[in-house]
Amino acid sequence: MPGLVAYVDESGNRGGVAGEGDHFVLGCVAGDGGALADLAGGLQRLKLDLAPRADPAGWELHARDIMRGRAGPSLRIRAVDDRIGVLRRVVGVVCEHDVTLFGVVVRSSEVRWKQARASKNTEYATSLLVERLGGVCAGAGA
Repeated sequence: MPGLVAYVDESGNRGGVAGEGDHFVLGCVAGDGGALADLAGGLQRLKLDLAPRADPAGWELHARDIMRGRAGPSLRIRAVDDRIGVLRRVVGVVCEHDVTLFGVVVRSSEVRWKQARASKNTEYATSLLVERLGGVCAGAGA
């Protein structure tokens, strides 16, 4: 993967904050710029297939929403098997492209610092993700 590009996104939950749960998640997809552009196009086509009347740039695919029966602004999925089918389609699109996908999950109980726990969760998760991204770079010769 010469010219490695990484896209990182967080779960929206910093972990350790009242009402936000006990974990923080960072996800990363890495590849060369062309592979990531192809992946973005594949995901856009999937979104158009799922919700043809909705602007694919106006919504995101979130596993949480899909498993709650929503995928896009106008799509409601009743059957659990159909929800799992949508997730399989998302994974299938990712697997069709020359990218590396990985994530880091930090439970608040793993972080020993008592002050600013949410901040420490993000710092710890980021350091783990950068370490793993370094391994991806080394494996790719980047």
